[in-house]
Amino acid sequence: MKLFRVQRHGILINTGSIDSEVPLAYQGSYSASKAGVRSLGEVINQELRLAGYKNIKVTTIEPWAADTPWWGHAANYSGGTPRMKAMDNPNLVVDVMIWSYFHPRKEIPLGPKAKTSYFFHHLAPHFTEKLSANYSHKYQIRFAPPAKDTTGTLYTPMESGRGIDDGVRQRIKKEKEERKRKNN
Repeated sequence: MKLFRVQRHGILINTGSIDSEVPLAYQGSYSASKAGVRSLGEVINQELRLAGYKNIKVTTIEPWAADTPWWGHAANYSGGTPRMKAMDNPNLVVDVMIWSYFHPRKEIPLGPKAKTSYFFHHLAPHFTEKLSANYSHKYQIRFAPPAKDTTGTLYTPMESGRGIDDGVRQRIKKEKEERKRKNN
């Protein structure tokens, strides 16, 4: 912000999550931290406006779950393998970040799933929260293969998962195929 104030223009792009709008069961700390990112962006925008900085903007990108190494780096005490069905390609997030530089908005729900979730949460919040909790339970607990508890990168960094794509979508596809074979 200091640099932006000196040059009297700039765009700060925060990476939030649609979870800041529609909290997801079993992801309380994540949803709360992303809501904090969204709220901080709103506060900074207010303060910039009050100080007369019309050409400094703060944008918060709110993607749906993306297939990034986050899944393996997050602490997990759920008893199931971390996952989310219908994840977006991480390149979509990068593309929207670049787009938002040229078209800043206060908040940008990213992609059709996030936009739909955002819309329905504003239209029917209780129904949307119930639906999202059921969805989360189904894919993160009920159908998730068992996994041991892990602290992830809470205390120490990990060597693995330093790329962009984590392969969770591929893993889920294989798990589904294995379930079909076992049931046939």
